[in-house]
This record gives sequence, C-alpha cells and structure tokens, in this order.
Amino acid sequence: MTIKIPLVWHVVVLFVLGEVPLVIAYHRAPTAWQSTIVFAASVLGGAFALFSYLKNIEEQRRQASDRLVQRWNEPSLAPLKEPLREILEGRLQTATLQRGPGVTLTADVLKSRSAVVNILNFYEEIAILVHTKGADEERLRRFFGAVVVDGYAKLESWIQHERQLDNRQQYYRDLEQLAARWRTKE
Repeated sequence: MTIKIPLVWHVVVLFVLGEVPLVIAYHRAPTAWQSTIVFAASVLGGAFALFSYLKNIEEQRRQASDRLVQRWNEPSLAPLKEPLREILEGRLQTATLQRGPGVTLTADVLKSRSAVVNILNFYEEIAILVHTKGADEERLRRFFGAVVVDGYAKLESWIQHERQLDNRQQYYRDLEQLAARWRTKE
C-alpha cells in the first residue's frame, strides 16, 4: 500500500523545517547576525505565501472547470444537447437552422436553433475562461475536447453565416481559437 502525501503538505513540512532552525539561530546568534536571520525568515515566509497564493489560484481554476463539467452533465441541459448530437451524427443539417431574409422558421426549427445557440454560448464560455486563465485548460480539454472541436467544425459554416447576416465578426471568436488550438493537440 502506497501512501500519497499531497504536495501542499510537503511544502508545509519544508516551511516548518526551514523556519524552526531560523528561530533557534536567531535566539543564539549575536545581535549583528539577527537582522540577516530575520531577512532569511522573511524570504522563506514570502516564498511560502507565494506558494499558497499560486496553489489557491490553481484550486480556483480547478473548481471553475469542475463547475462547467457539472453544468454540462445536468439533466436540464440534455434537451439542449440533442440538436447538437443530431448535427454531429449527420441527422440534422445546419443549413435548416439558418435564418435569413425571407426565411420563415418553424417552431421546431426555432427550438433546435435556440438549443444550438445555447450550446455554442456554453462553449464560448469555456473558451473565454480558458483564454482568461479562469479555468484549468487541460482539465477542460480532456473532458470537452472532442465535443468542442467536432461541434465547432460541424457548425463553422453556420457560425460564418450568422456573422455575415448580423455583420458581427466576433461571434464565437474565442470558441474558434480554442477549437483550433485543441484540434492541434489531438
């Protein structure tokens, strides 16, 4: 049986093992050396504080990633994912979801279109969090990599159509960049 001790505990032990001798040395050292020992203890304490700060940032990114995964797996999202699944499997053509001048969309098409837009918005949220370093990219790539890359590839022409129709070239731009980056990592 192997016992795995988390990195943070290794660092805490090293910190204590570093600070205790410095405290002892401070009390035994001549006055001329005490300011140097205080400086060394301060540097060690600062390094520990920096480690704690960075570890906290890493934990927040992990939690943000976990929240996205949790949201994706919520049963309430299943109806929104169905049209995307149909597109990925080739059972639904994106052209049927396109709006335009003189095009009237049925209620069912509008519902599917709305679902696709919601899923794309979710993907864009993932991309923005990755690009702003607000989430753990590797964790998200392992979970969402295939659906983001494949989803963007299947919806790219639809997205281009939306950009042209609304004259908004920034629609899903973060998603586009993320899909391209993750595609090269496959």
